[in-house]
Amino acid sequence: MRVRVCILVVVALCCTVAHAKNEYLFAAGLKYPDITTTSLYDCSLCHASGDNRNPFGMDFEASDHNFDAIENEDSDHDGFSNITEIERLTWPGNPLSFPFIMGTIKVLKPKGGEAWSVGTKATVTWEFDGDVGDEVSIELWRNGEKVATVKDATPNDGKQKIKVKGSWPRGSGFRVRVRSLSDLSIVDECDASFSIVKG
Repeated sequence: MRVRVCILVVVALCCTVAHAKNEYLFAAGLKYPDITTTSLYDCSLCHASGDNRNPFGMDFEASDHNFDAIENEDSDHDGFSNITEIERLTWPGNPLSFPFIMGTIKVLKPKGGEAWSVGTKATVTWEFDGDVGDEVSIELWRNGEKVATVKDATPNDGKQKIKVKGSWPRGSGFRVRVRSLSDLSIVDECDASFSIVKG
């Protein structure tokens, strides 16, 4: 009789734990419907193994099981908030899983409207975000056609002085493009055109 009671207690406890886990997972699916068709919609969202919680699961438990309260936390300390990871379908409790952010380049100078004189030096500046690589190329374009490669490779430090060459055509409609050498699809050109004039 005592054995039966013990078994019933253990079964009841297991069912309660399993029900709680299913309830929280269901709540996660309601809160973040995009995860329901991915591997995130699983007990491992909060658990490392068995009842051992991962960092996200520990924060979820500490918040009294409130997803809203921990959205802006970075549970696994990988540099991305929990909500960012969930929205990008990476694991918020695993530091080895994080979103891939495409690098970007933004040309700041020339802004457009300038007149570059042949024989003088002009400054090209840019900023970048994400993984753009250590080097960029600088190109001169005119009305959608490439005129010259100004720099084949220069450090991606956001600034480069260039000599305005006499071999370049004169006139208007010029733009500068800065391109990542590690990913040629990462490129930007100045917002407006400028002119090259006789020095």
